[in-house]
Amino acid sequence: NNERHPLLAATDKEHLEIVKHLIESTDCDINVREEGTGSTPLHKACYNGSLSIVEYLISKPQCDIEAKDNEGNQPLHYAACQGHKEIVSILGKKVREDGLYKCMESAKELAEPDIMELLNNQYKDRRSLIDACKSGNNVNAKEKFGNTPLHYACDKGNFQIVEILTKSQCNTIEAEGTDSLRPLHKACKSGNVDIVRHLVIDKHCDVNAKDKDGYTPLHYACDKGNFQIVEILTKSQCNTIEAEGTDSLRPLHKACKSGNVDIVRHLVIDKHCDVNAKNRDGYTPLHYACDKGDFQIVEILTKSQCNTIEAEGTDSLRPLHKACKSGNVDIVCHLVIDKHCDVNAKDKDGYTPLHYACDKGDFQIVQILTKSQCNTIEAEGTDSLRPLHKACKSGNVDIVRHLVIDKQCDVNAKDRDGYTPLHYACDKGNFRIVKILTKSQCNTIEAEGTDRLRPLHKAYKDGYTPLHYACNKGLFEIVKILTNQPQCNFEAEDNSNDRPIHKACKSGNVDIARHFVIEKHCDVNAKGMNGFTPLHYACESGHFEIVKILTNQPYCNTGVENNFNERPLHLALSHKPLHKTHMNIINYLVQVKGCKTRGITTHDSRASSYFHIHESSCIALLRVVKCILTGPPGAGKSTLKKRLLNQSLDTGPSLSTGVIDAAVQVNSFRKLSQHNAVVTTEWKEQELDEEAVLITKKLLPASNMSGESIEPTAPHQSTSLFEDTETSFENRSRLSDEEIGLSDQHDNTSVMPSPTFMHSEVNDVANYNEESSDMEHENILVADLCRTSVNQEKKTDAEDTCYKKTKIRKKV
Repeated sequence: NNERHPLLAATDKEHLEIVKHLIESTDCDINVREEGTGSTPLHKACYNGSLSIVEYLISKPQCDIEAKDNEGNQPLHYAACQGHKEIVSILGKKVREDGLYKCMESAKELAEPDIMELLNNQYKDRRSLIDACKSGNNVNAKEKFGNTPLHYACDKGNFQIVEILTKSQCNTIEAEGTDSLRPLHKACKSGNVDIVRHLVIDKHCDVNAKDKDGYTPLHYACDKGNFQIVEILTKSQCNTIEAEGTDSLRPLHKACKSGNVDIVRHLVIDKHCDVNAKNRDGYTPLHYACDKGDFQIVEILTKSQCNTIEAEGTDSLRPLHKACKSGNVDIVCHLVIDKHCDVNAKDKDGYTPLHYACDKGDFQIVQILTKSQCNTIEAEGTDSLRPLHKACKSGNVDIVRHLVIDKQCDVNAKDRDGYTPLHYACDKGNFRIVKILTKSQCNTIEAEGTDRLRPLHKAYKDGYTPLHYACNKGLFEIVKILTNQPQCNFEAEDNSNDRPIHKACKSGNVDIARHFVIEKHCDVNAKGMNGFTPLHYACESGHFEIVKILTNQPYCNTGVENNFNERPLHLALSHKPLHKTHMNIINYLVQVKGCKTRGITTHDSRASSYFHIHESSCIALLRVVKCILTGPPGAGKSTLKKRLLNQSLDTGPSLSTGVIDAAVQVNSFRKLSQHNAVVTTEWKEQELDEEAVLITKKLLPASNMSGESIEPTAPHQSTSLFEDTETSFENRSRLSDEEIGLSDQHDNTSVMPSPTFMHSEVNDVANYNEESSDMEHENILVADLCRTSVNQEKKTDAEDTCYKKTKIRKKV
């Protein structure tokens, strides 16, 4: 069943190594087609934009780059339609002229303009060059660098043009540029197998020609990693398999560096290349293979007549050093266990393989080395650095534990600068390593370097105190220990101006944030890095509980801007995508804390709808309420009252402010507050009817509806942890008179209510703090409350109705 062919699946999932394995080890058909679509692996790679897989597939001669699917589309078409410009550029040079033209025609409705421009330019260049070749122009002409048209055609990998040029009166097949590069060098460098085959087999080009660096075409083919081209070259009259460049690099060095196993196997086993050859730096092919981390190539080299396993470069680096540096466990295991390499060898800096493994932070390699005849655990480099220093610097806890506890390394050893392992651990801020070191026989906690810096100085670098660290990591118990110390500075700033409270709000530990804000009375408006306040960090990170703790402080500035002119509400919106916690924060800041939404833009459709509906509905509803409370009687007014009485109304701060303002105008708010909204004959004499009282009660927060001494200008302040959501009237963000002005059309029967964003029922603002964590941010858009039936029977018992709790019900 080709539909589930492993090669198609691996290509579709973009697993390059699996693709290579299937093609090279299992003889899979590289052009296998998918049932139903007729797509090949190259089609899929082009569709996905998998550049590395595309390059690998087209490097294989059997890969059909012009294969057509069931609809007649080539891989180039897929790449063009999906906008993969780099792949289009590569394939556009390789397909024939007719294929390029057809792709242009089929993709012009789907491809992006820049892709079409690229295809069009490629086609024009191809067409003009072909026309020039056919029209009798001088195909042997050289430009200022000595390159001919054939050089350019080979460099671009355009076989069709190469054929035309070599069939004409071309006598520059062996022409050299100023860099001594010939067309064959260019062809091997571009990797076009057809061109190389044509030049070598059909045109008998010199495969031994060298450029100015002494490189032959074989050098370029090996460096490119193109096995087919290497085969073509070595099967011809090639006597430069061991040719050296001016840097003494041979083709085998290049092959090991590129990592192509087939080429290395071919050169070593079939062609018996010298595996001990050294380049100018004294590196052998094995050095390059170990540095590359290619175990298969290392095996091929060490199984041959290799007597340079311990070969040293001019820097005294051996293959084992390179392997430890690259981090390939299999290679290290092979060299140490199978080949018994010297694990104590030092390079010119005095570093052993263990130094490199510790610096790399590879615990498995460290274990392999220390289990062997390693007597250099305490080896010092020329800078007096030991492996333990390197391990503490890299930050691998397992390595440090192994060296200190299992191997009893000296934790007090000093380097050239007088630094101990503890200095490096503190410098990196790795608390676990610090604990390991200080629990051992460490008597250098107060050790000074040549610069007189102690480990504690390193821990305090950048102004970062232990309290900063504990807050950043969310370690509440440590925070309590530190803050109980009389000398502890809660407001200490690091070099970026962040204080511990900033770190706590960013890390999201609610206990620490509450401890700083409520118990230690830290400044909640302090500005840190880039002008961020603790509230900025909490909103950006989506820590809703911390946002409530901060904003319930009466002096918390919810509208403060950072250095980028962003308010906390901006940062709550900046998270992509908006999570539930961020939507809860947005809803809370706008509905409960009265944060302004004007001027805030967001790309999130839900938040945009939220802001639009919130602003427009508040304005419309305030006009209606003001009309009811202060306007003249009339049929239209009666209808509006019915509508409002039958709705579940929003009680956000902006809306509540407007309602209170309107109620004050008819001297009702004081009476509602003092008498708990009991309607009396005295009130009726002041032209405040029962329905107006009910509507006012529905729109006012519960905390403003109780208490005997509440004044209109001084709302009740809660003493609970989450304080009352309203501030003084002077500090409220009011809508303008124009926005809440009376509508001229009092008889409108359509009312735009404020939106509801609650999943659970919220009885009042006080309950909001407890239940808001259950809010579902998906419930952003609400049904038009105006569609609610107006035929519901109006309640006549004013006393009973006045004591009903306000309900904000989710509208679907």
